Amino acid sequence: FNEVISAKIVLFVLSLIVFAVLTYSYPVLRKDLMLHCYSFLFCIGGVFLPVWFFQGIQEIQQLSYITLIIKLLTSISIVVLVVSPETYYWFAICTSGIQLIGGVVTYFIAVKKYKIPFYFTGLARIWELINSEKLFFLSTVVIHLYTTTNIFLLGLFVEAKEVGIYTASV
Repeated sequence: FNEVISAKIVLFVLSLIVFAVLTYSYPVLRKDLMLHCYSFLFCIGGVFLPVWFFQGIQEIQQLSYITLIIKLLTSISIVVLVVSPETYYWFAICTSGIQLIGGVVTYFIAVKKYKIPFYFTGLARIWELINSEKLFFLSTVVIHLYTTTNIFLLGLFVEAKEVGIYTASV
């Protein structure tokens, strides 16, 4: 449990560095800096959401309830708070904030219920873990790159409206 969480924390920190470099390197990304920061909070929720743990111990039902609550709260908050084009940033705040809260709550449920003490695994062991699971890790990374890179790259070269039209069409 702690090895995976530690690896996710290290990968998050690396992602944060890449995020910061890209955001400050491209004026297009800097234009909506706060929106990007709000959206990036979603990643922190993913770090602490132990889906794999609940799948491994075959207690998907508890995770399903938590996921349902997260999705309902997100949907309700978006409908209530995103009332005009000027309030678009609330979408990112709602999705990321509720995902973050859900991830942390789910993490603490797992830790409390199964009495798992937290300790940070050393970087050498994290590297071993990533290396031993490299096929799974790389296949996941490739899928995410395949599904999101086109939109990201398009956003660097064209206006947001054109990216929106492209995204809606695919």
